[in-house]
Amino acid sequence: MGAGCAKGDYIISRLKAIAAQYPQIYESITGRGLLIGMHFKDAAVGYKVAAGLFKRGVLVAGTLTSAHTVRIERR
Repeated sequence: MGAGCAKGDYIISRLKAIAAQYPQIYESITGRGLLIGMHFKDAAVGYKVAAGLFKRGVLVAGTLTSAHTVRIERR
């Protein structure tokens, strides 16, 4: 198992724990390695989360049409 897989597994497990606490906000957390997607029930919330993460230096991107799904990207 590479370092990316171990880091991704850690991040995904933490995000899934957060999503479980807020089922009204999160649809699901998906990913493999460091390719991680956060799926929101409301695109406006996804946009706010993405903007907050970006302000903290986390590279994120929405999908082409909305922020229902936000990808965490690697630099």
